[in-house]
Amino acid sequence: DGRFGLNDTVKRAQFAKMIVNTLGIEVGTSTTTRFTDLGAPDANGYPHKFVQAAYDNGITYGTNTAQTLFAPGNQIRRDQVISMIVRGTNAVFPGRLADPAAGAASLFSGVGDPHGANLRIAEANGLLAGLVGMGAGWNVTANATRGEVAQMLWNFIQGDVPASEATVNSDGSGDFPTLDAALAAAAPHTVINLGPGIYTLGKTATIRTELELIGSGMEGAKATTVQCAGTVVDVQSTFFSARDIRFVSTATTGGSNVIQALDARLHLEDCYFTGGSRTTERTGYGLTLQGASTAGVSGCVSSQNEWAGIGVTDTGTVTLEDNECSNNSNCGISIFKSVSATIRGNTCSFNDLYGINMRDDSEATVENNQCSDNHSYGISLQENTRATIRGNTCHRNGLEGIALAHDAQATIENNNCSHNMSGIGLYQSAVATIKGNTCTFNSYSGMDFQDQSNATVQNNTCADNTQDGIVVHNEATATITETTCTRNGLDGIGAQDHAVVTIENCTLTSNKQCGVHFSDWSSGVLRHSEIAHNTWGICAREPATAAIEMNDLHNNVHDYF
Repeated sequence: DGRFGLNDTVKRAQFAKMIVNTLGIEVGTSTTTRFTDLGAPDANGYPHKFVQAAYDNGITYGTNTAQTLFAPGNQIRRDQVISMIVRGTNAVFPGRLADPAAGAASLFSGVGDPHGANLRIAEANGLLAGLVGMGAGWNVTANATRGEVAQMLWNFIQGDVPASEATVNSDGSGDFPTLDAALAAAAPHTVINLGPGIYTLGKTATIRTELELIGSGMEGAKATTVQCAGTVVDVQSTFFSARDIRFVSTATTGGSNVIQALDARLHLEDCYFTGGSRTTERTGYGLTLQGASTAGVSGCVSSQNEWAGIGVTDTGTVTLEDNECSNNSNCGISIFKSVSATIRGNTCSFNDLYGINMRDDSEATVENNQCSDNHSYGISLQENTRATIRGNTCHRNGLEGIALAHDAQATIENNNCSHNMSGIGLYQSAVATIKGNTCTFNSYSGMDFQDQSNATVQNNTCADNTQDGIVVHNEATATITETTCTRNGLDGIGAQDHAVVTIENCTLTSNKQCGVHFSDWSSGVLRHSEIAHNTWGICAREPATAAIEMNDLHNNVHDYF
């Protein structure tokens, strides 16, 4: 009904499922159980699978001496919830909970068995933090509410339970002889410290509980390298953090990703990802985030992967800052399918196609990135993608510095796009507001709008391009104001092929051919602009049509053609 029911009570069967899932206990498909009062299971085996799993792991003993009754429909009490959390933690993660210090004061010093000791352990380990009304007089036998249960389980998940810590060294010293062994023994919230050297995993490290890896550096003499002949790390529906580590996939057959995550939460800092091998659609990445994953990735390098440095798909939310994603076989950063991203301060260069590629309804803020020397595009948006593209440098890309296509929409402002084929290009019904950009020394045009695209262009500089400062053609529409187009090899602004252009308050000077050129059924308005030092100031060739009024034409070889 849309309610959480903060103050509602919790049934014993409901809590059995909660605690089993929280502890990460795997349940099978069998509904066979020792308890005789559970009734018939539902289609998913509830509650039988969960109650029996709780019994098998020492979490519950039932409600009778013979341990054959569970009372699944009864409300569970506070002391019963706490005992089940403590028993389960001790069974699944031995050593995680510390005993209270000798002589330590406790709110529960007068509570006897079977729950008193567990109450005192929970109190000492922070599992009761944040409970409303906690203090003298808190009734341990009252029915637990959904809010209270959520708080206690949250305390466990978020680390109010103390994290365990281990050290592994490449020479076999430390708490475990190998990283494989440390990972196999890791309880939730474990921190594994890795010294310098190379750690070769026998198989992919599959992470299902909260884990942090801390190395000694991603490069140089003190680098910590974790490598595997396949995908190195696979994070599944949990939290994973790593810093100062070089991750390497050494796969020679079959596809691999260096790090992959599904429905996970990641924090990655100062790490290196290399060696992703491409054989299927979802392999070949340095880092790939799928499902509803969220991530913060900063200061990392992802290079020489057979598809992309960093790829995010499905419905994830990511912040990518100050990373280097270069020399990958497809693109530096790839964003697909309804992803929301902040992409800031990254270097995405020398990739075989794209520096940054976004498509399939994704959204992003893309700012202050360096996207240069890519084979095709510096920044590319396709297929209904929406973005703010601000303050980026896009130089020497094989096609466009920034390109939008297939109904993509963007605000493009204060970027520098030089020495590309075109600085900024709009195609196939793309829509953009383009402000304050500099597009210079491109081998075709500063800006190229075509294929029914729609551009609002204000206060840009398009200079020293081999052909046009701005060209609008193939039924594209553009409103161009307060823009300078100068020293271009052909026209300052050219309108062709049924384009519709409004030009106002622009400076169109020193172009080798025309300041403004209307041709091939194009139409438009040209007013209040300075048009000077061109071979022809204004060229308007039939069947093109244009309303031309109140412009300042001077020092052209010919004012009109």
